[in-house]
Amino acid sequence: MNEQDTVEQGRRVLRRRNAQEREQLVEEFKASGMSQAAFCEERGILLATFKSWFYKREPASEAHFAEVTVTMPDAGPVEVVFPSGVRANIRQAGSRAELIGLIRGLAGC
Repeated sequence: MNEQDTVEQGRRVLRRRNAQEREQLVEEFKASGMSQAAFCEERGILLATFKSWFYKREPASEAHFAEVTVTMPDAGPVEVVFPSGVRANIRQAGSRAELIGLIRGLAGC
C-alpha cells in the first residue's frame, strides 16, 4: 500500500482519483516497463479499475472503408464449389450479372 491508501478497521478504503491523477498514473505505467498487474499491485490499484482508465483514455479508432473493384477475368474456366458439394464449371466467358445469377441459382442445390 502507498500513502494514498487509507486503512479503516482492517479494510482498504478505495480512493477516487480525478482525471489528472488517472492520466498521471497511466503515464507512469507506460514509463515503468511493468505489466499492468504488477504496476497496480505496487500502487494498490484494482487492476480492473486501472484497465478502465487505460482504455477509456485511448481515442476510439474510426472505421475506414475503401472502395474495392473486383474484376472478372476475360476468359478461362471458373469452378465454384458449394458447401453441399455441388460443383459448377463455367467454361465460357459471360457477364458478371450472369455469373452472379448462376451462382445464386445453384446455391439452393
